[in-house]
Amino acid sequence: MEYINVGSVKPRNIASLHLLMTFKKKTRMFTVTGNFANIILYVWSSKNNREKNKIADKESLW
Repeated sequence: MEYINVGSVKPRNIASLHLLMTFKKKTRMFTVTGNFANIILYVWSSKNNREKNKIADKESLW
């Protein structure tokens, strides 16, 4: 178990530090890849929704 002096950590470094800690622990590796997959899915689905909205707009013009 590693102990970190939180007082010396700058706010902007917390995210990168958290990422480093998750990558250090092999057991938590799957959560990182899972989050990455979720981000890709979210972006992909939002892109799909935009395409659907474009089609809907074209149909409403008719």
